[in-house]
Amino acid sequence: MATIISNSRITLNPDVVFTDLGTEGVIMNSVTGEAFRLNSTGVLLWRACPADAATLAQILVQAWKISAEHAGADVAAWAQSLAGHALITIRNSDEPPANDAA
Repeated sequence: MATIISNSRITLNPDVVFTDLGTEGVIMNSVTGEAFRLNSTGVLLWRACPADAATLAQILVQAWKISAEHAGADVAAWAQSLAGHALITIRNSDEPPANDAA
């Protein structure tokens, strides 16, 4: 799994369906059938994607008035968790896209 750095590009898996419940949301991987609840922070980040990690962190700084360091850690934890369930893709600028032939 990619290490989250400020220029990490976070994109949504097209197989994931998002249901907006206002301040919360539900995401479901239509391939695996797994479903997950997003809290208000998760929904805010989900709606902002695709984006780089620095942009997502800045969104949290503005929305919740937290430090950039705290926001960066929150984005990294969120992204690693969702990537672990194949709900998003994380790609660093020095990595080729996952679907490129080797």
